[in-house]
Amino acid sequence: MRIAIVDDHPIMLKAIAQTVAFVCRECVVETFVDLESFLAARETAPEPDMVLLDLILPGYQGVESVLRCRASCPDVPIVVFSGITEPSTVMAALDAGAMSVIPKTASSDELVGAIRTVIGGGYYVPRETFGDGQTGVGPDNGAVSRVGNTSNGKAIEGLTERQQHVLRLLLRGAPNKRIGAELQLSENTVKSHVSAILRALGVRNRTEAVLAAHRLNLSHQLQTPVEH
Repeated sequence: MRIAIVDDHPIMLKAIAQTVAFVCRECVVETFVDLESFLAARETAPEPDMVLLDLILPGYQGVESVLRCRASCPDVPIVVFSGITEPSTVMAALDAGAMSVIPKTASSDELVGAIRTVIGGGYYVPRETFGDGQTGVGPDNGAVSRVGNTSNGKAIEGLTERQQHVLRLLLRGAPNKRIGAELQLSENTVKSHVSAILRALGVRNRTEAVLAAHRLNLSHQLQTPVEH
């Protein structure tokens, strides 16, 4: 598994790289001090299997770094590191295409747990982000998510196999157009599948669907590779 880490703070970059190496000894880790060098490397180096991305990088504001990375690597899961864990920031990062948000304020044990979760195919958001009474704690890693009426791990049983494939790509941050291309579906068909998924999860939008995945621990139920 190839993992690229992009962070302009040398100490944080080293700490994340060491944590990834500790969690996944067989992983190949690439480090970059800015987004431009990471994007330039894509011209000659293989595409990574995951990008761990600092949210605020020089020359980028808000979630621009996530949008730029997503545009360049539409199929690669993006995990954001952020020192800001307020709901609006986390939601914006997920809306921009991130699959998870890990706080830079995490303790060593929390950082190890979060990275282990995302490398294992799970999803992670900061525990402190949603402290408003509308939260649920995931069974494995303590990640917190805002969910609708659905309250058990059987949420996806009513979905067709195709809808489960759509959900799998949706949770990776893929936009409808990319999902359609991947599964050879029209964009209208993808929209219909997404609507059915949102109803099944009891949520209102794609971002809440990602958060519900944390709550329901759906990653283990969506490991079947997408078939064309």
